[in-house]
Amino acid sequence: MSERKNQYNLILVLLVTTLLFDSSCKEVTNNESLKDKAASSGNDQKGYLNSDDNSASFIRWTEINNKLNGQLNILYAKGKRGKSTETSSHPFEGMSDGKNISINFTGSRWTDGLGGTTWTGTIAADSITLVIPSKSGTLEPVRFRVSSVEEYNQLVLGIKQGVNRENTKIQKEDAEAARLASEQSAVVATYEQVSNILNNLANNAKSLQENSRYDDIVKAYAKTWDKMQSDYLVMKEKAAKSPLTSTQFYSVQTALYTLQTDTYSMDSNGYSMESRKNSTNDKIKFLEERIAQLQKAWFQFQQAKAANSTGKPEVKMTNEQVSEIINATQDEIKRVKDVMNEAQRQTIAYDKQARDLYKRAELLLKSLKPIEQ
Repeated sequence: MSERKNQYNLILVLLVTTLLFDSSCKEVTNNESLKDKAASSGNDQKGYLNSDDNSASFIRWTEINNKLNGQLNILYAKGKRGKSTETSSHPFEGMSDGKNISINFTGSRWTDGLGGTTWTGTIAADSITLVIPSKSGTLEPVRFRVSSVEEYNQLVLGIKQGVNRENTKIQKEDAEAARLASEQSAVVATYEQVSNILNNLANNAKSLQENSRYDDIVKAYAKTWDKMQSDYLVMKEKAAKSPLTSTQFYSVQTALYTLQTDTYSMDSNGYSMESRKNSTNDKIKFLEERIAQLQKAWFQFQQAKAANSTGKPEVKMTNEQVSEIINATQDEIKRVKDVMNEAQRQTIAYDKQARDLYKRAELLLKSLKPIEQ
C-alpha cells in the first residue's frame, strides 16, 4: 500500500512540475459543513491532505448550491544531490452531490500545469479519492485525507527543514571531500616539485662533472713554460757571444721579444683559466641553490604528507634517499672545487715562474754592452 501511495504522490507531483504560478488563498470549509456551516478562519481551516516524505498536497473549497470553488496547493522537494523545494497553486471550480465530486482546474494552460484538466472522485466521511489522469494515459486514484491548514503548513515546514538538513549534510560531505582532495593534491604537488628538482639536480651535477676539467689548461701553461725556458736558453747563448757585436746584441733583443710573446701566451692561458673558473663557480652556485630548494621542497612534502589523513597516494621516497642525493651532490661539488683549486695553484706557480724568468731576461739584456764597430 505504501508503494502504491508513493506512486500516486509521484504522479501528482509530475503533473505540476512545470508550474510557477501562485494564486491567492480562498475560503475553505470542512466537508461536514459544506452546506450548513460558514467557513472557518486561521490554521484550523479544514481540507484534504495527501503527503509523503518529499511532498504535500492540500485541497480545499467552498460549496454553494452544489457548486465548488477551491484551490489545490502543492509543495514538493526536487533534485537528487542538493535539493530544493517547489510550490504551486491551482484554482478550480467543480460540482458535488455530497458523495461524488468533479473539479475542473481553471488556471491558464500557459502558467498552470493543471489548467484545463478535470479530476473526478468520491467523498467519504474522512477522505476523498480523486482519479487523476497520468501522462501515460492511465487513471490513478489518489486518496486525500481530512486535515487542516495547520497540518499542511507543518508538513511544508518539515519538508523544507528536511531539505535544508540534507543540503547541509551534503555541503559538509562536499567540504570534507574537498578537504581530503586538497590534502592529496598537496602531496602530489609537493612530490612533483621534489621530483623536478631532483632531476634538475642530477642533470646539472653531471654537467658540472663533465665541464669542470682543468688538465687541458694546466697542460697549456706547462707547454708555454717549457717554450719560455727554451727561448731563454737561446737568449742566453746569444748573449754569451764574446766579443758581442751590435748585430749579435740585436739578436739578443729579438730573443727577448720572443720571450715577451711567450708571456702573452701565458696571459691567454690565464684568461682561459679565469673563464673556466667562472663557469665552474656558476655551476656550483646553481647546484647549491638547487640543494636549498630541494631541502625546502622536501620539508613541504613531509608536511603535506603528515597532513594527508587519507594516506594516499603512497610515496616510497624516503628521507634517507633524499639525504643521500644531497650528500652525493655536495661531495661532487667539493671534488670539483678541489680540482679547481689545485689547477689554480699550479697556474699561479707557472705565472710567477714566467714573470721571474722574463725579469731575468730583461736584466740580462740590460747587462750587455756590445762593442763598437
